[in-house]
Parts: sequence; structure tokens; C-alpha cells
Amino acid sequence: MSALGPDDIEAFAESNANALEAAVEFARRSRKGIPPDRWCDGTSGAHMVARGIEAWIQMYQLASGAFLHIHNDAMRANQGATEIYPEDSKYNV
Repeated sequence: MSALGPDDIEAFAESNANALEAAVEFARRSRKGIPPDRWCDGTSGAHMVARGIEAWIQMYQLASGAFLHIHNDAMRANQGATEIYPEDSKYNV
């Protein structure tokens, strides 16, 4: 897994800003209790909301993958911590 840098995050945010904003606005309108046909601005608005949802999913997957990678690294680093006498121990009999 390659690490994401600040430039990658900034590029993702910039290329998906309008779609993410449309998805947030869609959710806001739904909470207001207005009729569902007014939650987005027509067909093009619905497409933008769908792109926004896909961007949120992608961000979630990237974050989940990063956390899983960090967790696995920590588990590997601590794998021998509970052994009584590892093979290379000076206490091996």
C-alpha cells in the first residue's frame, strides 16, 4: 500500500469538492422535512450527489485501509512481546 501524502489528499478534495458539497446539501435538505423531490437540483443534481456519495465511500475505504495497515504493523512489531524466551535469548537452555 502506498502512502497518501498531503498533495494526494488536497488533489482528491479539490477534484471532489462540488460532489461532496452536493451530498452534504442533499442530507441537509432531507433533514429539513421538505419533499424528497426537492433534495437535489434535478437529474444533474442527483448525479452530483451520487458522485459525492462515491467520494465519501472512497474516503472511508482509504481511511479504513490506513488504520488496518497501522494496526497490522503494530501487531507484527509486538508479536514477540509475550514470548517467555525467544530462540535468540541468552536464557535459552
